[in-house]
Amino acid sequence: MVTAGSKALGGARFTLVNVLPGVLLASTVLVTARSGAYGPGPASFGDIIPDTDDPTVGGAVVLLFALFVAGVLIQPFQVALVQYLEGYWGDSALGRSAGAVATELHRRRLRTAFVEQDVFPPPPSTTTLAQVAAYSRAAARAERGRVRAAAILHRYPAKFDRLMPTMLGNVLRNAEDAAGDRYKLDAMTLYPRMYSSISKPLADAMSRQLDVITLTASMCVSFALGTLATTPVLLRLDLWSLVPLVTVLLAVLSYRGGVRAATSHGVLFATTFDLHRFDALRAMHYRLPDTFDEEQRLNGALTAFLQNKVTPDRTGLNHPYDHSIYQQPAALPPPTPDDRPRNEDVSAFGDGPGADKPSNTTPESGASGEPPLLPGPAR
Repeated sequence: MVTAGSKALGGARFTLVNVLPGVLLASTVLVTARSGAYGPGPASFGDIIPDTDDPTVGGAVVLLFALFVAGVLIQPFQVALVQYLEGYWGDSALGRSAGAVATELHRRRLRTAFVEQDVFPPPPSTTTLAQVAAYSRAAARAERGRVRAAAILHRYPAKFDRLMPTMLGNVLRNAEDAAGDRYKLDAMTLYPRMYSSISKPLADAMSRQLDVITLTASMCVSFALGTLATTPVLLRLDLWSLVPLVTVLLAVLSYRGGVRAATSHGVLFATTFDLHRFDALRAMHYRLPDTFDEEQRLNGALTAFLQNKVTPDRTGLNHPYDHSIYQQPAALPPPTPDDRPRNEDVSAFGDGPGADKPSNTTPESGASGEPPLLPGPAR
């Protein structure tokens, strides 16, 4: 029953993603409160762990159960939590204003990176030691700037109008654009229709990365709330004043970990389109293109049609379907007695009676002895 209930709630994923952030937040506040750090008096680590006869032990059990229930309740909101850290802040006036300001900061950072990638110091006018040394230092600084600019450009979408208010949102948006733009596809439009064809190892790897993104996002919010809850401890000006500083550092590290996980997810997301984009075309019974240019034209028309922007007759998709691409390979006929190997023709070491005999050279197999090609789906 416990195993079935765990699977119903998400198994190990539920334990980590749902319960761990809440436990960390509650533990931070509980440890700070029990130590007496919120009060003006001295705080002690010895007061954190209650005695066995302390009535708060029962309260701790109730707290653990409450954390489990809270994990169940917040599970449907985790997608919204990740989207909030991506920069989807709603349509309110405050959300739009904050999003516009944050997006503008990223736009300026991106433009600065575009400039830095083309910065080269002028060569020295003379060959004196001082000018050569100054040129070498300037060239080294410019090289570091170009490397930094390339790393920044790699994280952002190629189009300015696709920028998001947060770095996590920009990394994920760049993953969406990079996966489909080179094939003239809208990734988020085709991906639901391609998901069933993704290989299991690739799907499992993407699922693990999404779990990491969700976990780091939840921990980032948890540590941020812990920082707000322990901010009054800063007034003590003692060792306990480091608690909110540690939590804000952990929040930043969690967010950076989420950004790194999103970068890895982007590589896997692009790989799904590299390997499985034709599977979606097969599933919809479209004729597979012969060239890359033909593929781009078909993908552009298909994207416009699936987004309900145009009708099929205006996209070039109004042509007969190719249902033969979904035909299964024909079954091989059962072997006849003449095709079965005889005992005297079989030798495990190649020195038996049949070792010097030529291999099967029937017209179906060819003179080289290779087996005939199996009939497969039409291409």
